Amino acid sequence: MLFRTRDSIEMSFSLRAAALAIGKEPTIEPYRLAFGERSVAIDADHALPVTFYGPRRTMRTVSAASVLAGEICCG
Repeated sequence: MLFRTRDSIEMSFSLRAAALAIGKEPTIEPYRLAFGERSVAIDADHALPVTFYGPRRTMRTVSAASVLAGEICCG
């Protein structure tokens, strides 16, 4: 969920998208990721596997650029 650049540590796309959707910056702890009062358990490597449920073609797909631009509503 985090990666190091030459100059800093940055959030992954999925973490940045979650922060934009929720409207809060995350707090990252050893086994927990929190957005204000909301929290999610993570593993020691700060990984959070994503599991998609449902038959093929039932998950809506959108571009990363649309999400980061705030063009996608999360409702």
